[in-house]
Amino acid sequence: MLGKRCAGNQRSQAPAEAFWTTDSTCSDRTQPPLPTQTRHCDGISVRWDAGVFEVSYPFHLQADGSGAGLGYDLTSLSPPRARSKRCRRTIAVTEDACPACKAAQVEIDVLEEIARRPFDRVHSYGQLNYAQQRSRARHLTKQLQKMVLQELNASRSLKIARRHVKQHQEILEYAGQNLVPGLHRVLANALKQGWSAKKTLSYLIKAVNGEYHPRNYSQVDIDLAVILYSFGGASAVYAFNHSYLALPSLNTIQPHRRLYRMTVSTEGIRLTDIASNIDTVYGPHESPRGGLLERSVPLERCGLTLAIDETMIEAKVEYVQENDTLGGPCFEHSNRLKSVRVGDDCETVKAAVAAVRDGTVHIATEVSVGAISRLARTGYAARPVFLIPTCKKRSYAQSVELILYTLEAWDRSENGAKKYGPIFNVASDGDAIRRASLFTICMCEEVRVGHPLWEYLHELFPLGLNPRIGKNSACTLVCSKDGMFINGVKVNPALLHIWLERIPNRRWPDTSIESLLQPDDAQDVPRAIKLLWLIADIRTINTDGMDPHELEEFTALCILGEMFEALVLPFVEPALTLSEQYRYLVKFSHILSALYARNGRDFCSNQLYNDFQCMVKAAVYLIAKTLRLNPKLGVYFCLLGDDVVEALFGLIRMLGGHSPNASLLQFKQRAEAAINLAAVFERYPQLERLGRRLQLRPIPGAGMRRARDMDHIRPPTWHGEVAAESCDLVGCWKEGARAAEAALDKYKVRMDMSFTERFARPNTDLMRPLGGKYPAISNDIDRSVTGDASPHAESPTDTTIPTSLADGTTTTLDIDFDTVLAREKAEIAAHAVDGHSAFAKLNEDGVFGPKKSIVSVHFNLGSERLSHERNWRLRDLFATLVSPNGKDISIAIVKPLVIKQTQASKPNPVHVPSAPISEVQLVPSPYVVSGQVLALKPLDGEGAQWVWEGNYVGFSASKRKESALLPPGPIRDSTVTVVGSLVRPIAYSRVEAEDLQDANLDIVHDATWVINNTELRSAWSDLWKVIRSEQGLQVAIPVYGEAHNAYPYMVRQNPAHPRGMIWATSATTANIVLKSKQQACTICSRANVKDTDRQRHMGEHLLKVLLHVGEPSKTRAVSSQYPCGFCGGPGVGENACGIGIKSGAAHSNCPRAYAFMLHAARKFDEKRPCTNVPVVCTFPYCGQTHWKYNYHQHFTDRHPSWRDEMPLDSELATAIRIGEAEQAAMGIPKAQICVWPPLPASVDGAAQRGVSQSLSSIQRVLASFD
Repeated sequence: MLGKRCAGNQRSQAPAEAFWTTDSTCSDRTQPPLPTQTRHCDGISVRWDAGVFEVSYPFHLQADGSGAGLGYDLTSLSPPRARSKRCRRTIAVTEDACPACKAAQVEIDVLEEIARRPFDRVHSYGQLNYAQQRSRARHLTKQLQKMVLQELNASRSLKIARRHVKQHQEILEYAGQNLVPGLHRVLANALKQGWSAKKTLSYLIKAVNGEYHPRNYSQVDIDLAVILYSFGGASAVYAFNHSYLALPSLNTIQPHRRLYRMTVSTEGIRLTDIASNIDTVYGPHESPRGGLLERSVPLERCGLTLAIDETMIEAKVEYVQENDTLGGPCFEHSNRLKSVRVGDDCETVKAAVAAVRDGTVHIATEVSVGAISRLARTGYAARPVFLIPTCKKRSYAQSVELILYTLEAWDRSENGAKKYGPIFNVASDGDAIRRASLFTICMCEEVRVGHPLWEYLHELFPLGLNPRIGKNSACTLVCSKDGMFINGVKVNPALLHIWLERIPNRRWPDTSIESLLQPDDAQDVPRAIKLLWLIADIRTINTDGMDPHELEEFTALCILGEMFEALVLPFVEPALTLSEQYRYLVKFSHILSALYARNGRDFCSNQLYNDFQCMVKAAVYLIAKTLRLNPKLGVYFCLLGDDVVEALFGLIRMLGGHSPNASLLQFKQRAEAAINLAAVFERYPQLERLGRRLQLRPIPGAGMRRARDMDHIRPPTWHGEVAAESCDLVGCWKEGARAAEAALDKYKVRMDMSFTERFARPNTDLMRPLGGKYPAISNDIDRSVTGDASPHAESPTDTTIPTSLADGTTTTLDIDFDTVLAREKAEIAAHAVDGHSAFAKLNEDGVFGPKKSIVSVHFNLGSERLSHERNWRLRDLFATLVSPNGKDISIAIVKPLVIKQTQASKPNPVHVPSAPISEVQLVPSPYVVSGQVLALKPLDGEGAQWVWEGNYVGFSASKRKESALLPPGPIRDSTVTVVGSLVRPIAYSRVEAEDLQDANLDIVHDATWVINNTELRSAWSDLWKVIRSEQGLQVAIPVYGEAHNAYPYMVRQNPAHPRGMIWATSATTANIVLKSKQQACTICSRANVKDTDRQRHMGEHLLKVLLHVGEPSKTRAVSSQYPCGFCGGPGVGENACGIGIKSGAAHSNCPRAYAFMLHAARKFDEKRPCTNVPVVCTFPYCGQTHWKYNYHQHFTDRHPSWRDEMPLDSELATAIRIGEAEQAAMGIPKAQICVWPPLPASVDGAAQRGVSQSLSSIQRVLASFD
């Protein structure tokens, strides 16, 4: 049975089979095995180290107690025992448990490992034991408690946030409804100090109530206050400090403002004055709180430019208290005075007055300013180092001396070259004397072996670079303009007008090309730059179909455009690198040299050629000098020139506000303030308003050239690589020269030799393209200069220029500056010992008076002429001419009430508060002035001075019919209206009424005006000159019937003046034609032609001459050159009667002209048959205006092919057609009546016969003008 049991249970009882198998080798299975002792399997004792078994064991996994979920059952809990569900139940006595029960421990170990984990590390909550479940429950309880607390906190936070939002809303509402002083500073303090919203609101309320003043000023606040102080003074700063802006007060900004105390060179050119100004402007400044303050951020040493220019000032002599001198006499001639120091009495003042009267010394009308600026990215604003009054009659030697003194003072000063760097360039305008002076200074030395610049430039000298420089390595920059003659083609405005219209993709308004070629403002820089660009754009015109003449003109303009592009691009394109800029300038220089060598002075003036080449040479030397000083420094070509000093002048004028002109001392004060302003504008360039002349607007179709304000580009806007070390001087020079040769070859400019061959000749380079002498030192007139900066300036008294300059020989410039400095210091020490008082002795009785008043009274010569550029304002008195009775002409002093200006863009004149006096006095003038005539009385019996009592002159109409219903008596008017051409500003003095003790005066106000008789005499002379030279102004003199209240001005007979004096003369005796309602015809003997009938009457003369109809009554022939429709005189040529149309009315400068509306005059009427009105020619590119009866001559001269180009039914043909009815009504015999221009082809046969007759008549007419 045992064997059968074994065999039968072999598969299911495999483990038990081992108990019956022995190690016997006996193969006889038929023998029964030996018996083995067995026992019941009780399972295993559970190993559980995870804690108390009852707590830590997951009993719930036993599947409801049956253990179906696990592979074993727990048989006992204490101690814990387990039996496998596959237990054999019987084991050997020697075994602890069956294998199945032993295997159950592995499963128990897995549960033990899970039980050891924290509950949150168990993947399934179903595996958690009791302890873990308890931990989880405690954790969830804590979480719940925390969430409850969080909810409570959130609720409270929301409540607080709502309260804060409400408070911040209150802050916003309060700030929006109230002007809170210094709001941004209050909020800045709140943020910095952590104020609550409630506290912030309270401080806002305090600020509004004036109880809190936030003073945490930023640099912007301080700079804005400095600007405000400069423009508006202390009162403006006070007002804005107490306004809602709450800008810093004057005391707050004082430590941040430099107190510059510049010295005006009133005693001529002095080295000590310039040195003192250098120390003042560039040295440490005096703090208002004491001590010296250095610049907060030291500037890196770099090259600098000395820029020299002049600007207008008031011709006025003032007392300069700093050095006890007279400020105002020109430095050129002040050495003719024994002294300009006032001293203790009035002798110096009297001597100066006498010298001014006899013309020995002049009162300066301009101030010469020398300013130094850095050639760097920052701190490049010009700072003046000398201010010297000038009459511009300086000699060559004085000009040289002024420049040399400045260069020497900069080199010697501790705050000059040692601290900031050497002066690389001297820049100026096109003044002829200064050009020669700069040539002397900047060409006196040659770069040879051993020179510091030799290693950088020696390879360029054989390629055309001029080797001569100044002792201080200074080069000159001078700018000017000229016309061009290229390869037989004269480039003038007419030629440019034709070609500019052909530039593709451009639509020109009617007047835009004319405004470019003939600008009203010759100094309009944006216009000039735009014109240069447009000339360069001519190269884009398609040449298909051009005839040989057009191709010749086209190539000439193309090479000119190529040259101009190379000139302008380096200064206006911020993306260019230094190498690219340099190549463009070299290309320009070589093209300029080739065209000048081929065309000579017909291409451009000698002076202009030198100016251009000096500019390029200065750029080359600037790179070399920067390489030697610091190769890593940037090189900014946009700073070459005197634009920096022009910008300084702009700031100075801007500081004047409504009174931009200044006396010498006012100019000094404004220059000192301008330095502070320049520093502010450097930090905040967006705050500076640039002048219209300095802004170049976008040019459509110009690509990169469309950037705003291309002219006067600032270094910070330049983003191309401009480090000096980035430029290969020799390589870029050769590339530029090759580009120039390629352009010249492309546009067929033949050169007699290559550049290499030309510059290989001795004494030949770019500045001497023809070899030998320098063309700049020439006595020829500089055609590039359109006019002097001052129209009243006279020629220099000494124009002697050393002849050695032209051939380039070295000029001796040595000055013993040690001796000069010792002498000046000795003079200063002597005067310092003596000292000076602000008062001087008036007479021998020991009466003293303030020197300022003494100088003002003695120099009240009637010569305080206003500079021609100043703005003439409504409150400024002026002199004009008036006819008080229709027969005489008298001078009148007028207080202006209204200034009207005629503007082309507006149909009606506009009122202006002021106007440049130079524009007001133009002939013809766009201004009309109305005002009241002052009633003046002589202050003494001689009439040396005139005083205004407070009354005005009244006038009655020239002819006025009295109404029977009104009582007799004149209707008076104290207002006169004159054209600006008859306005002459005068000088006058304010005098207190109590100072005038004359019993015959009844002065209405506490103060009045006193006018010197010399002023009346000067204005009288000027006005008579203008009405004699411009006869058309004679009829512009106001004419009245009678004057009242002390007019004309007169001095009655008295012992001091036995014959008396009257400011009036007869118009008839002076051969002056005054305005009259009726005037004699200039052609016939008729003497009473009304002004409103003059155009019709003269039209009859013109038509009869045109059709060869005789007039026996003619006493003078009608002009054959576009006869005037008012007087019959010439319409072209010198003193011609021009005609135009303004606001629908005829406008002419003819003395007999009057205004009439065209829409009525051009209509035929039997009572007024003449339709001779001005008509604008609508032919392409013409636009001229002529009288209707002159169009046959205009067509012959300008449009000979008009028959083919003008349709007979066009508006122009209709406007100029002279009909049969018109001719018949004007007395033309029927046999000589013709219709011109001919009628269109649709007319009837009779009209056609009239056309044939008209053609023959017109041919006869045209023949008479040949």
